[in-house]
Amino acid sequence: MKKKFVFITGPSESGKSGAAEYMEKSFDDIRHLKMRDVIRIANSKADDNTEQFWREYIDTAEQMSEGKSIIIMDTLRKPESALILSELLNERMRILYIEASLKNRVIREYIKLKKEGKKFSVEDVMQRTKDKDIEKEKCGLKGIRNLIKGQDGKLQLEGTGELFSHIINNDGTIDELYEKLNQFVFELQKENKKEIER
Repeated sequence: MKKKFVFITGPSESGKSGAAEYMEKSFDDIRHLKMRDVIRIANSKADDNTEQFWREYIDTAEQMSEGKSIIIMDTLRKPESALILSELLNERMRILYIEASLKNRVIREYIKLKKEGKKFSVEDVMQRTKDKDIEKEKCGLKGIRNLIKGQDGKLQLEGTGELFSHIINNDGTIDELYEKLNQFVFELQKENKKEIER
């Protein structure tokens, strides 16, 4: 059975890293890797955002996965990268897009920073979060959220077809987020089980 890759993305402070960490801790068959760590190794072997680079990236991630069947990666930012990855991974690729309102993202980040002993006002955190959102938008974050799986099964930036990204709204409680993540993983595991039984 070939490993599945789940690329987590979404706006700043939406809960991506916490979601990835929760899934790795809660499920034996999941390994969480940071994209930047894998990219660093792949970059030494090929130029960024070429097909060869992403082949190296996939090979490196599989080697780092410690035998797990699901690899969770954060954070995917460019729709062009998603298109190349989908060509290479086909049915093995998923995108998990986690979103939350700006207000909730700012409040959560403010509380986290306060617990860490860092002194930021709510206004400072609001501005930092907005600035990060602007940078992500320049990379094309909304394009990833709105990727379409066409009738030919290929990903496309626009057109007709079904939405490819699995979208989770994280405006609720932490338990509600965990339940949504559990459901997402159960579906992946079901697919893996079917593949083994074939």
